[in-house]
Amino acid sequence: NGAAEVMTDGREGFVLDSPDDVAGLADRMTRLLDDSVRDPCAMAAVKLRDRIGMDRHADEVMRLYREIIEARSCHRSR
Repeated sequence: NGAAEVMTDGREGFVLDSPDDVAGLADRMTRLLDDSVRDPCAMAAVKLRDRIGMDRHADEVMRLYREIIEARSCHRSR
């Protein structure tokens, strides 16, 4: 959904560089058990809602499809 692109690591949550980073995931999950970490992240994450919501995601996917269709149409007309 593009959340990692708009999040600041440690502010709205945590972003891992690799999906295989099990130790990193465990560390971040442990940090989020602490209210003093989790609560500020949750409050900050709410502010990103409009930038990462499903409506925006769907709009971006549709925009990409339109660009692909347009590019193919231009290519075919040559």
